[in-house]
Amino acid sequence: MKRLISAACVAAFLVALGVGAQMETGAETKQKMKVEQTEKKKEEKKTKNKVEVKKEEAADKEEVEAVKEEEKKAEVSSTEGSEKKKEAEKAGGTGVEAKQKESAKSAETSGSGNTSQTEPKAHSHNWQPVYTTITVTDQAAWTEQVPVYRQEAWKQCNTCGADITGQTSRQHEEATGCPCGGYGTAYRQVLDHYNTINHPAVTHQEQQITGYRCSCGATQ
Repeated sequence: MKRLISAACVAAFLVALGVGAQMETGAETKQKMKVEQTEKKKEEKKTKNKVEVKKEEAADKEEVEAVKEEEKKAEVSSTEGSEKKKEAEKAGGTGVEAKQKESAKSAETSGSGNTSQTEPKAHSHNWQPVYTTITVTDQAAWTEQVPVYRQEAWKQCNTCGADITGQTSRQHEEATGCPCGGYGTAYRQVLDHYNTINHPAVTHQEQQITGYRCSCGATQ
């Protein structure tokens, strides 16, 4: 009897363990599923954010392209306006020139038809001389070499007056036979050098006719 009770107790314990293990396994499974769902939501949120960012970038790009297109249209419009303005000004100028030509032609026709109109008197030149001051050279510039002398002493024989510089009286007497009674000192001018003197040209001023001028401004 006791053995049966023990076996029954063991069986009940095992069943309890099995139920507890199943309960723990189910709780773990639920927790795991909850974590997976959380991660899945995070991934979906990231994907959604990326899609929104791409949409915003695409919108900005389209806006920039639109602005560039508007600027291009404005530039083309401005160019066309400038060309039209130039054409209008050209057309207006041509019209004014045509009117001026017609007026001149009409005046010429009117003048030719009026024979009583006096013709302008022809101008007669009154030529007056034009003077210019010129320099006339009377004597060209020239250079003069002026000699400068110095006094030189020399030895003179008292008898014949010969130059015995560098000799004694005896030497002179033996060489020439002159009874030299002595000598004295004489002086003479000797060329030392030349002084250069530059003489400027001699000139005067004159009035010379270089042309003619009329009161009307014409020249010849």
